Amino acid sequence: MTDEAGASMIAEKMLQSVLGLAIPHGHSAVSDVISISIGVCCFKAQSHIEPEQLLYRADQCLYEAKKTGRNKVVTCNQV
Repeated sequence: MTDEAGASMIAEKMLQSVLGLAIPHGHSAVSDVISISIGVCCFKAQSHIEPEQLLYRADQCLYEAKKTGRNKVVTCNQV
């Protein structure tokens, strides 16, 4: 279990690790190498949130990352 800062740090490390592989992406108009976009959403332990709600919010963050430039991490506010 981690907090929002920890989750964001892990996501950033994942992003950098994928970029570090420098895998060619010949069919992309966005980048010469494969990259990833990540949506991060956290919740307070005492929250009564359904897993589906958390996944939905993280998915919204992922699409925000893609919409605003790709190859990035977007963190949502806690739910």
